[in-house]
Order: sequence, then structure tokens, then C-alpha cells
Amino acid sequence: KCRTTTTTTTKHSVYSGAHRASRHGHYVTGKYVKNSTFLEDEEYSRALDCIVKGCADVLLQDSEGRILIGYRNVEPAANKPWFIGGRIKVGDSVFEAARINVKRECKIDIEETRFEVVHTSTHVWAKRKQAPTENGTGDVIVVSTATITDEEKSKLEMVNTEYDGYAWKTPEEIVGGEEFHPALKNAVKAMFFNKKQNKLIEAVMEGKSDGEIAQLARDAFAEK
Repeated sequence: KCRTTTTTTTKHSVYSGAHRASRHGHYVTGKYVKNSTFLEDEEYSRALDCIVKGCADVLLQDSEGRILIGYRNVEPAANKPWFIGGRIKVGDSVFEAARINVKRECKIDIEETRFEVVHTSTHVWAKRKQAPTENGTGDVIVVSTATITDEEKSKLEMVNTEYDGYAWKTPEEIVGGEEFHPALKNAVKAMFFNKKQNKLIEAVMEGKSDGEIAQLARDAFAEK
């Protein structure tokens, strides 16, 4: 039997079914049992030469809508601002991985239901942290967003040594800033598009007028 778990649920979601599955689906086929296999550095380096890693990165927002950015000090993306996040381990959903990564890097625990998938991208990097660095690496990155409370923000503690520093940036600073990677910019744009799309879906489900729905659709799909 195949158990299906879709991954666009939030505490305030009002849509389901095809709308969720169109953004991201997580499927567990059969009874999977997680294992504790660990690859030593040499094995992991060889694996990076052959496989594409899955990553769960997060646009973590505060109550004012600013986004937490880290400045990496290792490859890939060394000396660049980047998402909070990291690898997805086998057996974890994107939400589970996002929760684990935020807890590891920020020391705050966010319920999985508070994350919403907003963007997916594939990457090929010319360099990587592991030797030989020039062999590079490849990623599939699924980006989620979550908003933290002021209380959670006050408890936030950045502990990942792969970053030299962190900053809270407005979406406008990220989209308009030359220092930010196109993937980061596009994820922020996608986040806002998804918010507008959610409003459109709400209006349809609540039986709003055709005029109201048309205006929301025009607003969602207008070029920004």
C-alpha cells in the first residue's frame, strides 16, 4: 500500500487535495524503517561525485516579515548569503527535515505544520566543502517558509559554524540586492506568489464574487 502525505499544510490552510499536491507531495510506499548508516568522509566524497543531494532550506520570517539569512564560510556558496537549512535524510519528509534543520541551526523547535513549501530548484556547484573540492556537487533544494513569534525570535541562537554571520533582511532587500543568489531571490518571489494564490483559493472556496476572484487572480499573476 502507498501512504501519501502532502506537504503544503499550515495551521491556517483552507485548501486541500489537488491544490496541495500541485506544490509538493511526499509519498511513503510500504513500511519504511529508518537506518543509522553513516558514511565516512572518503565514502561520502565518492557519493557526492555520483548523486544529487536533497536539501530542505527555509525562508524563516519574523513577525515583521524579515527573512533570516546566513553568510556561508564554506563551499558551496562560500562567502555568499544563503538560506537556513541543510540536507534531507532518507525517511524524512520535507517538513520533518525543515524542522530538524532549523532546530539544529537556530535552537528553536517549530512544529512541522507551520512550514509551507514555496519553491523547488536544482543546483550544480563547481566547488564543495569535501575533498576534492573541485569535483563540485549537485542539489535538489525544496524551500519552505515559516513565521516565528517574537518570543521564539528572542530565544533564537545561531550555532552553525559553516556561517560567519546572520542578518534579518526584508524581502525587498533580497529581491533587489546584487549580492543575493538568483535561487534565493526566486524563492522569495515564489513565497509571495503562493500567499496570493492562497488568498485566491480561499475566495473561491468561500464563494466570493467573480469580480473579487478575478481581481485576486490578476494581482497574483501580475508581473512584479
